[in-house]
Amino acid sequence: MTRGAVVLALTPRGLPRQNDHRPFSGDWLANTRAWLIGRNLPAMRAFDILRSLDWLAARPDVDPASIRAMARDVAGVWLLMAAALDSRLTRIWIDRTPHSLRAALERPLHENLHAAVIPGFCLKWDLDNLRQAISPRNVLWTDPTDWMEKVVPIAGDFRYRGFDEGDERILDEWMH
Repeated sequence: MTRGAVVLALTPRGLPRQNDHRPFSGDWLANTRAWLIGRNLPAMRAFDILRSLDWLAARPDVDPASIRAMARDVAGVWLLMAAALDSRLTRIWIDRTPHSLRAALERPLHENLHAAVIPGFCLKWDLDNLRQAISPRNVLWTDPTDWMEKVVPIAGDFRYRGFDEGDERILDEWMH
């Protein structure tokens, strides 16, 4: 059997969330419900990614050594968590994902922080530590943002698009 590209477009639990017209609260309701049963929603969403990885790897038309994943916005945090736990994710691309959890704690306003924070994680680690845990696997991080969803120029291994550059060129490079 010839193996080709199989694409899974995953929508983790609780998404898409309803627009409650409160831009700074993020997924507070879904998070509160998770906390009430002793769970953490970002970790549950990373678990959803891992279960989808199991499903893909079990398919006869998928090469388990070539599974890649892409996430945009705060979903990039969940993908970093999943990739740090499972080496079957061979290449990672996160786009317009906040570059640091600590950066959110240093500012008075943020969007979607509830959708990314695991209690106690920020006491010792940050997102760059997840990236290091994934190494030596490739993590392509494009247009990192702050917690107000603004692209920020920061030092490090990040890639920035030109003003009118879309995803096509980056996707082509990432796939090959």
